[in-house]
Amino acid sequence: MSKWVGLEGLYSETIKLCDIGILRCIEYGVYFSFSLLLYNKGYALVMLNRKEEAIKYVQEAYYIDRARGRMQLCEHILQFAKKHEIIL
Repeated sequence: MSKWVGLEGLYSETIKLCDIGILRCIEYGVYFSFSLLLYNKGYALVMLNRKEEAIKYVQEAYYIDRARGRMQLCEHILQFAKKHEIIL
């Protein structure tokens, strides 16, 4: 849901949804969507011109996906990071 809310330009709401999702992943030990939530939060922060806050979320999403072998997602994050001058 955070992806669709973000694509609608509702970035503050996206961050709230991601925070809830991230906490639930940790609480229940279910990490299927964890990296996606981190990336979506980073994306929303960048769109709100809060790049310094966003960097750690984008980096964490990238490294989690890389460790899981999800290279298609890594490539997507890498392109976003390059566009916004985030070093991975």
